[in-house]
Amino acid sequence: MKLEKSTQSSNRFSASSKGGFALAMTALASSAKANIELFVPSTVPFTEGPGFFASLSFDPLSTTPSTSGSGLINISGCGGTLGFTTNTVTTTINELQFLTDFGNVQTLSFGETIDATDTWSASGGTPNPFADGAYAGDDSIVYFGYRFRTDTMDSDDWLYAYGEISGEIFSESPTENTVSIYKWAYNSDENVGITAGAVPEPAAFSAFLGVFVLGVILCRRRLK
Repeated sequence: MKLEKSTQSSNRFSASSKGGFALAMTALASSAKANIELFVPSTVPFTEGPGFFASLSFDPLSTTPSTSGSGLINISGCGGTLGFTTNTVTTTINELQFLTDFGNVQTLSFGETIDATDTWSASGGTPNPFADGAYAGDDSIVYFGYRFRTDTMDSDDWLYAYGEISGEIFSESPTENTVSIYKWAYNSDENVGITAGAVPEPAAFSAFLGVFVLGVILCRRRLK
């Protein structure tokens, strides 16, 4: 009887161990929902202005923004509006498009989805929420979406991305314009969307947490 009881206990322990392992693996899998590549400038935010013409630029695959207009994406504040343009595509990036609404870059809130169902244009135009002094005085943070294709990708594939910016754009005080960028990121999984403001999951911490949960479950089962 003792041997039979011991065997039953061992079987219960084996089953619970498998259950604990599955739970830990589920936690690890949930941490890899998106492969986010994040870029943050050395100074946050990176700001141009105040001035009559405030302009900055950045490359989707670089951590170094610029005020010289040398980046692939240019963001400029002047005359009460904020404009988006692109320079000639680089040797690495073949094509870039903005998420637009009625021909202008659409400003987004944190958590909004950016994917193939949106409207895309190679021309950025002027996002209406920034027109004529919008956000003047509070420097509100907004997001914009873009997608790009590198020289190693097929012609119908895209990487989806966002930029996090703010601006104080004035028409009555045109010498006080400022433009700031905080970070930008893209999903390295081709043709998979991204949410505005998404950052990489802390993989190392998630792995540690998964192992910790598994250890706790095993210890509790042994005590029983």
